Amino acid sequence: MDFDVLILGGGPAGTAAAIVLSRTGLKIAVLERTAYDTPRIGETFPPEICVPLQRLGVWEYFRRAGHLPAPGTISCWGSAKPVENDFIFNPYGCGWHVDRPRFDRMLAEAAGQQGASVFLTTAAKRCYRDTTGWVIEAERDGEPLRFKSVFVIDAVGRTLGPGWTEVQSLRYDKMIGIYFFFDMKEDRCSAETRTVIEACCEGWWYSAPLPGHKAVVAFMTDADLVPNARETVKYCWERLKKTSLTRCWIDSCSIPQSVGRFAANTYWRPAVAATRLATGDAVMAFDPLSSQGVLKALTSGQEAAQSVIAAQSGNQAAFQEYIEALAQSFRDYLLTRHKYYQAERRWPHSPFWRRRQGP
Repeated sequence: MDFDVLILGGGPAGTAAAIVLSRTGLKIAVLERTAYDTPRIGETFPPEICVPLQRLGVWEYFRRAGHLPAPGTISCWGSAKPVENDFIFNPYGCGWHVDRPRFDRMLAEAAGQQGASVFLTTAAKRCYRDTTGWVIEAERDGEPLRFKSVFVIDAVGRTLGPGWTEVQSLRYDKMIGIYFFFDMKEDRCSAETRTVIEACCEGWWYSAPLPGHKAVVAFMTDADLVPNARETVKYCWERLKKTSLTRCWIDSCSIPQSVGRFAANTYWRPAVAATRLATGDAVMAFDPLSSQGVLKALTSGQEAAQSVIAAQSGNQAAFQEYIEALAQSFRDYLLTRHKYYQAERRWPHSPFWRRRQGP
């Protein structure tokens, strides 16, 4: 199967790129390894999410999809006293608590409506160049597939697609998230609709309601500070008892429906070649404290698409200009990240906080 651009990964970055590219008449394929039927992390969006969604033409679809408005945040950060941040004065309106699989599926459907071919449950196994362009060998439901394309965009998240060698990677921490999905008790479903953030000695907690009377609670810490897998839940529960805001949140939930662990470290990985580039988390990952992960993915996906359009039109510097623009946004993010972690000084001897409060 021959395409102009092959996109590896059907998350927000990949589908955003597919929507933009399909509008130009290019022949686009998206390879997504799932069927959008498993839990996905990154379910709280800032008010600014409306900007890239409007550019993609899916804002009204998003608003009608049943996601929960988030009126603001409440946090214990730098002090035991809760601080409220209300979005009522934000020019973009409220934030959002979303059903991530439903959100990602909506973007994939929008890409398909623009003309992109979306291959679900399809995993790229091998990627290499021949004399005519890129060859991608993939597998879907046990059956082999073979694609050819002029350009490749890697949007596979924290892992790069196959075929990359000697890509520089700068890792800034070892953060992981241990998350719990709950069903909300019926009488508490509307008790708290804000995002709750609470710092503790070994890291920080994040809590939020989700559509469908569900909730997510996550403990963010460094991988080397957590015991083995058998002790993880016990370790988290012992630290949860010492919290105030988060412990109250758990009282409104039933027994956790699922427990998982995900990588949440900050890194920079400028993967770019003559006719191949990466976008979204394949290039850079932000601390979940920023709530900018999906916003960054949508934006960088659109920018990657514009770079491919420019390169196809003969701009040989398009990919390098794209990476340089991302590098500047990453530097700005690092300064903001440093500022926020500097604000929490209650545990100067804690390894977690000491690692984040140096120069």
